[in-house]
Amino acid sequence: MATSAPYAGAPEVILELQQELARAATDGLVDAAASLLRQLKADGHQKLVHDCLVRVVYENRASAVATLLDAGADPAVGDALGQTPLHWAARERHQESAAELLRSCGTAVVNARSRSGATALHLAAEADCGPIAQLLMRHGADTVAVDSSGRTALHIAAERGGVSAMTAMLETATEQHMADSVSSALKVVARGDAPLACAATRGHTAIVEMLLKARADPDQQGRAQQTALHLASRGGHVDTVLALLRVGASPDLQARDGSTSVHAAALADRGAAEILDLLVVHYGGSIDTRNDAGQTALHVVADRAPVSLASSRRSATGETSVGSSGVEATEALLMLRADPEMHAADGRTPLDCAVARGRQEVIAVLSRNVGEVADAAEEAEQADDDDDKEESLKYESDAAFEEESLEEDDGDDEEEEAMDAASQEVAAAESAIEQAEEKKERATDGDHADEEEEERVRDSGSSKESVEKKKEEQPVLESGSSVESVAGETQTKLELVVLERLEEESEATLELDEAKRCVADALITAKGAGSLREQVEELARLGQKRGAAAAGQWK
Repeated sequence: MATSAPYAGAPEVILELQQELARAATDGLVDAAASLLRQLKADGHQKLVHDCLVRVVYENRASAVATLLDAGADPAVGDALGQTPLHWAARERHQESAAELLRSCGTAVVNARSRSGATALHLAAEADCGPIAQLLMRHGADTVAVDSSGRTALHIAAERGGVSAMTAMLETATEQHMADSVSSALKVVARGDAPLACAATRGHTAIVEMLLKARADPDQQGRAQQTALHLASRGGHVDTVLALLRVGASPDLQARDGSTSVHAAALADRGAAEILDLLVVHYGGSIDTRNDAGQTALHVVADRAPVSLASSRRSATGETSVGSSGVEATEALLMLRADPEMHAADGRTPLDCAVARGRQEVIAVLSRNVGEVADAAEEAEQADDDDDKEESLKYESDAAFEEESLEEDDGDDEEEEAMDAASQEVAAAESAIEQAEEKKERATDGDHADEEEEERVRDSGSSKESVEKKKEEQPVLESGSSVESVAGETQTKLELVVLERLEEESEATLELDEAKRCVADALITAKGAGSLREQVEELARLGQKRGAAAAGQWK
């Protein structure tokens, strides 16, 4: 809107009356001013009275404003755009004139709306005039009132970075016990955004911090369900992103299309690397989250259309940006271990997207990285093979040592068993020898018995001769038959006994020989057991040498 005085072009007579009224107001001539006001109103020139009041407000002649108000000028009358003198005072940042107007008007005038729906508080926020905003708040200004765009005064201050106006409104709200009203205003979504999102979009970090302190929700979703963190990340506002993250804003909250703040940061024209580092490394954001199209942040930056000078734009802070080549974001994402081989829903990798878009610089970065990834993968595979080989050698060495230890233990056990068996065999052989010797002794005793039997036979023969002499009177035939019979029987018995004794002696001899052979075998077994122990010890020594040789070969 033009800021020239609103009374230009009036007829000369009326203009003269206006000038007289202005002079009377400036000189403080209340009565003269009142007389002129009555004349103008009687002639149907109420609008001229309003124009005169607006003129002195515009020129910030507070005393003249007071004179006109005292003379009966109505502060509630608006101009063709519906703007009251209070709107003008707020727009032009004239605190003294605003104070005079507020002294004479009520709440209805404070919250009067222009045709655009703006109140004086909206205009004070737009002008970033904290003192007038404070005056308006103290006189009942409505912080939730919205203009034709749905914006509150908080939205306007947030958009413009109006620290003075925002500070005044938030502090006065607390002072006037209007916390509920401000809380409601913080939640109002205008043109898709709440006040916090408006400030974050433009990187107004101080405003963001004030709104967060006033308990604005850092995760409130606005247009397309984006949060303030999405918008700050997309705008490349590092400090704003950090302020939001510090109060708990979620880096993984997804917008309507499934994108996170990491996706948004990948498209930033500046500060992409720092923001991605904050989101992923310091606050745990996921680097490979997919959006609804199955694209990761690396896909998104690769699939972005190239930006030329023709598409340069001016940012909210007045800086001209020609867009980003995407190299910074691509390198940052790869540095943060984003997967360049992931496929989107259409089956394309980030490199495929960059090729389709003709993003030569991004293609170069991705191609180089793919090669590096392949080399790294090969090195990792080789390292794994070497680790497996080392583990295998170590396992073989350990297994050999364990086997040798087991063999040694088995050898010890076998040796002990062999020694026990040999001892048992020796004991059995010694027992057999003792038995054989006993049998031999018995056989020897039998020989002595035979000799004694022969002696008895001889004695018996002598007795026979004696008997024959005594029985000479008996018939010779009877005597001869009896003696021969007895002698024959005796001789037969003697022969049988001798044969039996000879057989027993032979058996005893054989058993003795067998027992001696068993003793010899037992001694050989015992000697073999000792040799087995030596073999086991030799195997253990060979195993240790093999293990040491394998370890030395690996090193």
